[in-house]
This record gives sequence, structure tokens and C-alpha cells, in this order.
Amino acid sequence: MKNNTKTNKLAIASFVLGLIPLIMIAFPWLISETFDAIYLSTVLFYLPLFLSFVFGIISLVKIRKDNSQKGKIYAVAGIIFSVLTVLIVFVSSVLLVRSLAEW
Repeated sequence: MKNNTKTNKLAIASFVLGLIPLIMIAFPWLISETFDAIYLSTVLFYLPLFLSFVFGIISLVKIRKDNSQKGKIYAVAGIIFSVLTVLIVFVSSVLLVRSLAEW
């Protein structure tokens, strides 16, 4: 008997796109050496971040409506990666501003 459930492609896209900004945060020297233009690295950071969140929400709605689709864990992970990245950027920005104010 063959299982006809398919993994939602938007959920997988959300997961993969959510990893890109986290990799950029973890290994900033790879990005700075690879891309000279600031705007290009900004696009490579914020566009996947935004798309990961949006794709995750859309795929969760689709998975909830269609029980034959799988991939809820990928969608949730993509959303968590997006939120975690925003928190990391926010906290690091606050710490930078505080340290510059004391300097």
C-alpha cells in the first residue's frame, strides 16, 4: 500500500529560507568576503527572512485545510527561525547602541 501524503513545498521553502539568515549571522565572514555590495547582502538577509515567515504561515494554513499534506514541522521551524533571527538582530542592535552610548 502506497502512502499518498505529500510534504507541502512551501513548508520546505520556509525551512530552507529560514536557515539562510541564521547561517549569515553564524558565519558573517563568509558573506562579507563573498559579496562586496552592502545592498546585496542586505537583500540576501532580509528577503529570505520575510519569505520564510510568510511561506510558513501560508503552508500551515494549507496543511490545516488539507489533511493529506505533511510538513507542519518544517513550516513551524521556518517561522521559529525567522522569529529567532529577528530577536537576535534586535538584541544585538540594542546592545550595540548601549555600548556606543557608554563609550
